[in-house]
Amino acid sequence: MLRAQHYHRRTCAISLADCVAAETACATGSALATSDPHLLDTCHAEEITTNPLPDSTGNVWIADG
Repeated sequence: MLRAQHYHRRTCAISLADCVAAETACATGSALATSDPHLLDTCHAEEITTNPLPDSTGNVWIADG
């Protein structure tokens, strides 16, 4: 359901595996550690706790708004 609600091939290419990781974090009450901006956007929209990691250029994702 998470992927069906958020996936868009150009603007939010979130994988099925990413969605499983997000739902697992949610179900266990754990924070999801990732640098994937699409996954972080999705988790932010669904209020799933995250621990944003730096990407390959050293930038760290920040929530819009």
